[in-house]
Amino acid sequence: MRYLTTLMIIIFIVSVQSPFCQTIKQEENYQVIPSNQSQPFMFTNLLGMYYYGETGSQNTSPYHGLSILTHKLFEDYMVEVDGQILIRSKAETHLYRDKLKRIYTNPELNEEITISDSLPVLTVKISSKSQFPISIFPLISQTSRIQGYSKNWSSSEKILYITRKQQLVQNNKENYAGWIGISIFPDGEFSETNVDKIINKYKKANTKTFVPGEIVTYLDDNIYIFIIIANNKRDILKYRQQIFNDLNLKIEKKEIKVEGIRKV
Repeated sequence: MRYLTTLMIIIFIVSVQSPFCQTIKQEENYQVIPSNQSQPFMFTNLLGMYYYGETGSQNTSPYHGLSILTHKLFEDYMVEVDGQILIRSKAETHLYRDKLKRIYTNPELNEEITISDSLPVLTVKISSKSQFPISIFPLISQTSRIQGYSKNWSSSEKILYITRKQQLVQNNKENYAGWIGISIFPDGEFSETNVDKIINKYKKANTKTFVPGEIVTYLDDNIYIFIIIANNKRDILKYRQQIFNDLNLKIEKKEIKVEGIRKV
């Protein structure tokens, strides 16, 4: 039954994607979705992990989000730049077969989303010629009780670990990737402030979300956001190192100064 449900979801996603296949600009290899318009998209690593969302809005469907087979773990994320939440409907979107690129004009920056073919990693790259304080707010799926989650910010590894508490005592024979690791490059710092305003901005009728806090850093050229799904913390570290190697990124051990860079 689990596999049948998964197949039904995938068939539904492919069906809503068919207009993209018909209207893609072959010479440019992407479809342009103007600002104030939106359409669904889906990326998969072909290993049971897929990300389903909207090009020009926050995720709105209970099927949206980052999932492993039938298990949705990660709902969405929000980005605050220089004290202002990025509004996706204001961006022009270029939708490729393997990535999505949102182009914002105020502030002037680009946001790219890809999913690794061989790793359970969703990567978001934000780039700009300007410099901004920036905060990342992860939205975790399917809970109305914060106490149902275990979360831990590793100040040495610069990773936010999140898992359901039941996952901590789950039978080892269960093949269920229930850990989420959220990391950014260059490194940032974690704070539990400003969560209420994000919850108020992200009101959804069909889904429930948990906002663990924000990861704060400074945008200077590029930053990468990695959402990693794994069976345990050890695998999260392993997958992060693999994606760092793929992107030729090097971990720098230094103190991150974030105090005072954001408007409160």
